[in-house]
Amino acid sequence: MGWFSGFFTQEIAIDLGTANTLIIHNDKVVVDEPSIVAKDRTTGKVIAIGRQAQQMHGKTHENIKTVRPLKDGVIADFQAAEDMIEGMIKMINPNRQLFTPNIRMVICIPSGITEVEKRAVKDSAEHAGAKEVYLIHEPMAAAIGIGIDVEEPMGNMIIDIGGGTSEIAVIALVASSATRTSAWRVTSSHRTLRSTCAASTTSWWASARRSRSRSKWAAPWWSWKIPHRTTPYAVAT
Repeated sequence: MGWFSGFFTQEIAIDLGTANTLIIHNDKVVVDEPSIVAKDRTTGKVIAIGRQAQQMHGKTHENIKTVRPLKDGVIADFQAAEDMIEGMIKMINPNRQLFTPNIRMVICIPSGITEVEKRAVKDSAEHAGAKEVYLIHEPMAAAIGIGIDVEEPMGNMIIDIGGGTSEIAVIALVASSATRTSAWRVTSSHRTLRSTCAASTTSWWASARRSRSRSKWAAPWWSWKIPHRTTPYAVAT
């Protein structure tokens, strides 16, 4: 029965980036395309997505426009983002199928985004055909992806430098304190990078001290016992 249900379910992970979008399926990167859509101004029909649309950028006539759906890591154009996600999902299996599988999707989102921005990401994925949508913060996904034990009582600093934004997070005991800034600010000055790292670390330790002062634990933090987790890291919102 598990094989039967798995046959009709497609599990994918999407990294929606300002510059590029990645789709992972069966532990492989199956789609790596620029986050750009080309549309007809008159009809609103999508003409091209990804690399084909990027080749049209700046070279099209007045009836065709190119749109980047994401800005600073979040959705700026809802309809264009929906069209882009739907088109890139079709790139996974370009051949026509006899049936459409149920899509279970995990999407990486930047730290510190608002509930409205989260809802925009989830709605775009659902309108693109996803039956189940889970959201996970990008630093947490990066930490889990490289094999860091995020449940251990030891801080790990994750630096995610992207095309639109860069994030610096300190993760320990499944909690994280993250700072998000524009990518050019981080890459243009090592001084800015050091100060941002220091601010993120200081913020995390202050939060940890406040949590410990409110708790009833008398033992030092390195002897805290980690409770068994029964919930996944990616939490649907």
